[in-house]
Amino acid sequence: MKREFDPDRLWVTAYANDVPCYIPSRRILQEGGYEAETSLWYYDRPARLAPAVEDIIVAAVHELMPK
Repeated sequence: MKREFDPDRLWVTAYANDVPCYIPSRRILQEGGYEAETSLWYYDRPARLAPAVEDIIVAAVHELMPK
């Protein structure tokens, strides 16, 4: 996203004030392990996030950014 949008218009902040859960990238989900699978238990999440979660978030940013 840094290459797509003007850095003066896009400020990425993660895990500020509240953390609903760790949101892994597609790569981390494919690799498996703690971040992709069991870390969600500590946030009372019943299952892994969908493999497309990263794409869904990026698409939402594209919708929100002014043209």
